[in-house]
Amino acid sequence: MNRTIAQLFRPTIARRLLLGFLSCGILTILIALIALSNLQRLNEINNRIIKRDIPLAETANEMIDTLLAQDLYGNRCLILKDSETEALFLKRVNEFERLRRQIADLPDSPELSLNRLSTLHKESNHLYKTGFEKTEDFSSLAFQEHDRQVRRKQEKLFELLKELSRAARKDQNERSLETLSIGRSSFLTISGLSIGGLLLGFFIAVVITHNISRSIKLLELSTREISEGKFDRLPQIRTQDELGDLFWAFKRMAQRLKQVEEERKRLIQTLRDALANIKRLQGMLPICTSCKKIRDDKGYWNQLEAYIEEHSEAEFTHGFCPDCMKKLYGISSDDDGNLKRE
Repeated sequence: MNRTIAQLFRPTIARRLLLGFLSCGILTILIALIALSNLQRLNEINNRIIKRDIPLAETANEMIDTLLAQDLYGNRCLILKDSETEALFLKRVNEFERLRRQIADLPDSPELSLNRLSTLHKESNHLYKTGFEKTEDFSSLAFQEHDRQVRRKQEKLFELLKELSRAARKDQNERSLETLSIGRSSFLTISGLSIGGLLLGFFIAVVITHNISRSIKLLELSTREISEGKFDRLPQIRTQDELGDLFWAFKRMAQRLKQVEEERKRLIQTLRDALANIKRLQGMLPICTSCKKIRDDKGYWNQLEAYIEEHSEAEFTHGFCPDCMKKLYGISSDDDGNLKRE
C-alpha cells in the first residue's frame, strides 16, 4: 500500500513538467481572456462608431445641404412661379425624406429628434406649397410674413440637424477616448502578466533543468556510444524517474541493434551471393531489321530467342499470333476464341 502511494506521488519529470506547464497555461489563459474581453469591448465601440456615429453625422450634413438646396429652389419658385423649379424643389423634398429614413434605420437612432425633424419639415413644405399657390407680389406684406414663417421653420430645421451632427461627433469622440483608455489599460495589464509569465516559466525551467541535467548528459553519452556501435559500454543511470526508464529502454534497444547489425551483415552477404548469380541485359543491342537476329560482342549473329536465353533467366515457347495464323493457314478466331477457317 505504501509503495503504491509513493509511486502515485513520485515527483516524476512528467509531473514536474505538467505542474510547470499548468501554471504557465493558467497564466496564458488569463492573459487571453483579458485580451479577448478588451478586444470585444473595442469591437463593440468601433462598430457603434462605424455603423452609427459616423453615418449619423455624415447623413445629417447631407440633410443640411439638401435643405439648403430645397430652400433655394423654394424661394425661386415663390418668386418665379415656375413648374420646373417646383419640380426641383419636390426632388429635394424627397431626397430629404430618404436621408431621414436612412438615419432612422441606424442602430439606436434618435427617434424623438427624427419625429420632430419630420414634423418641422412637413410644416415647412406646407408653407412653401401654400406660397406656390398664392399670387401675391413678393414685395407685399403678406408675402413677407409668409417668408418669415418659412425662415423660422428652416432655422429650427437647421438647428435640429446641427444638433444631431454635434451629438454624433461628440459621441464619436467620447468613444474614441474610451478605446484609447481600454487599449492603454489592456497593454499595461497584459504586459505585466506576460512579464510575470516569462519569469515564472524561466524559474520552472531552471528548476527542472537542474534536476534532470545529469541524467540527460548520461543519456547523451549512451546515445553516442550506440551511434559508434559500442552496444556493451553504456553508462549506468540509477534514477527512478522517466530518465531511468529511458536508460533501460536504451539498453534494450542497444541489445536489439546489436542483433539487427549482425542480421544486416548476414543479409548483405546473402544479397551479394544472389546478385552474383543474376544475369541481366543492358546497353544497346544491334538487331537485324529483317530477320530480327542480334549481333553479340564477338560479331556473330544469333537468333533472338537464343541470345535472350543465354543472357537472362527467361525461356521461350512458340506459337502463332492471330494475324500469322490467318495469313499462313487461313484460320481466324471470333470474339469467344473459337477457331474457324475462312
